[in-house]
This record gives sequence, C-alpha cells and structure tokens, in this order.
Amino acid sequence: MARRAITQQLYNALVDAFRKLPGNYSHASKHAGCDWQTAKNGWLKGWPHRFSWAAPIEAVIKEEADNARVERAKQHEVDRLKQLEARDLARQDAVKANTEEAKMITASRQNALMMSAITQQLLGGAIPLARRGLELLKADTTSTLPQILRYIESVTGILRGANAAMLDAMQAERTKVGNPLQAVGAGPIADVSREDALAELEGLLVTIERAKTTGVLDVDLN
Repeated sequence: MARRAITQQLYNALVDAFRKLPGNYSHASKHAGCDWQTAKNGWLKGWPHRFSWAAPIEAVIKEEADNARVERAKQHEVDRLKQLEARDLARQDAVKANTEEAKMITASRQNALMMSAITQQLLGGAIPLARRGLELLKADTTSTLPQILRYIESVTGILRGANAAMLDAMQAERTKVGNPLQAVGAGPIADVSREDALAELEGLLVTIERAKTTGVLDVDLN
C-alpha cells in the first residue's frame, strides 16, 4: 500500500484506532487506510515538526488516560462528599427526632403524674363511701348502695384511666431505651351481685390501706 499524505483526517483516524487498540499498528493502518509503517510512526513519533496537531499518538492516548483518571478521582471525591453530607443530614434529623420524642415522653409522663394526683384526691372521697357501702351490705340495707357503687365505679374508672396513662408513658419511655412493657388492658366494671360487691369493697379497702401504709397513696383514709 502506497504511503498516504499526512493529513489531519488521517491523523484523527489513527488516533481513533489507537484509542480502541493502543499500540496495534495493523489495526490502526487498516482503520485509517494507510500502510503499517505510517501507523507505527504516528504512534511512536507523530509529525509535530511538520504539524502542531500531530503529536505522538502514544503520548496523546496516555495523556487522555491520565486526564480520565483525574476526572474519575474528582468525581469519586464529589460523590464521597455528597454521601458524607447526606449521612450528616440524616444524623441531624435523627438527633432532632430523638429530642422531640424525648420532650413528648416527658410531657406524657408529667400529664400522667398530674392525673394520678387528681385520682388520689377522688379516692379520698371514695374511701368513706366504700366503708359506708360495707356497712349497708352487712346490715342488708341497700337502698343507697347503687349510688355508692356508681360513684366508686366512676372513681375506679378514672383510676384505671390514670393507670393506663402512666403505663403508656412508661411504655414510651422504656421503648425508647429498648425495654418495653407488655400492654396491660382494663375493661369496665361488670355488674356484680351483693356478694361480689361486698368482696369488691372489702378488697378495695384492703388495697387502699396497703397503699397508704407503703406510701404509694397519699390520701386521708378517715
């Protein structure tokens, strides 16, 4: 094959061929349509003394590879910084969420304690009625017993609500630290017979006396 004149078109074709197969003169000569020696000269020496754009193609390909590595490194650093920023934002969001949850749990606990204090005051009024109910039951005089039982049932319902609120606050607090409580449910007081009412009232008084003795309940029992 006769040697072709060195033109920018030929040179660009050689560069394109050597990008695909660096140093492969046979492939480059076929791709550019020139002889093998011209392809070799273009790879090793180029023609910079004749044309400013005809630097040795080997150096051109190496420079492109180096530039590509630099760009990849820059992009990798950009991606790394973005990931760090995303993790930092996620960490900040988690801290903010934990702080807000802690405030809510504290408020819930304070509300439950306030409810407990109110309930203790109500129990102070329920205790004399419970004792009166026992007297009426033992004397078999039950004309005012329904009113007494309804009041005690109402107070007991409030007490159960206060206990449930306290348990909910404890549940939230312990769940926060990985030590959850088991749910405790309480339903309404069912209708009771005379014997059951007597046992209920006696049990209530015993429980209240024990709570007062241990300091759990702070009401006047007289």
